[in-house]
Amino acid sequence: MGVLAITTLNTINLPDELYQELEKLAQAKNESIESQIVVLLQKALQIQKTANRSTTQKSCFKSIRRKSKHSTLKPSRFWITR
Repeated sequence: MGVLAITTLNTINLPDELYQELEKLAQAKNESIESQIVVLLQKALQIQKTANRSTTQKSCFKSIRRKSKHSTLKPSRFWITR
């Protein structure tokens, strides 16, 4: 069984309005404010990773399009599968 490492992060100068929203969310889900902060940070990081992947894919497509303008292959003949 692995050991879960936990790091403490102290929040300084959290606006009252933001704290109150976190408190409402935590109460609605019957969880602690701390657990809600962790969940929200995890979701935000996942969204950022997805956005970064999407940007990278768009850059690749632009590169393929630029290169294909100088070749006889048409971009519509490319399929990307996972």
